[in-house]
Amino acid sequence: MTRRGEVTCELSAAFPPRPVYDAAAVETIKRTLTLYAFAIDGQDWDGLAHIFADDATANYGAPIGELAGLAQIKETLPPYLTIFVGTQHVLGTQLVDVCSPTTAVSITYFTAAHFRNDTSSPTAPVDYSEVMYAYGQYQDRWRKQADATWKVEHRNLVYMGPFVSDAK
Repeated sequence: MTRRGEVTCELSAAFPPRPVYDAAAVETIKRTLTLYAFAIDGQDWDGLAHIFADDATANYGAPIGELAGLAQIKETLPPYLTIFVGTQHVLGTQLVDVCSPTTAVSITYFTAAHFRNDTSSPTAPVDYSEVMYAYGQYQDRWRKQADATWKVEHRNLVYMGPFVSDAK
């Protein structure tokens, strides 16, 4: 499932994809993934409570590492992201597989732009040394909550290449 040899969920066992038997769950999970991008880019750290279960775990890889619990996720991510004046996380190719009435797995490709320089205008041009791009996958294991929402119980972030920037 991962390039690091970690076993987080067995989405590969779902290929070829099984028929979707719970389209509402798939749509709810996709919407929750979208909320993650909005929360990160809007620096709404409390909003992460709508995405991650209280007892969630996450492996964000270097330099962030492994995190345990929603509180640690909310405390650890901001220092790595607030050093940028802005970010834009774009979600791409996505597969959600509902494994049971209360469990699911998903893989979502992402491209994340991290902007270093604050300009006087949002349309003022900057060169590529002021932007860092990351490409990767969110590999998530989901659990349906008592209130019928779906939340990530484990996230594994896999970078699909090096960070891209002209910064020296």
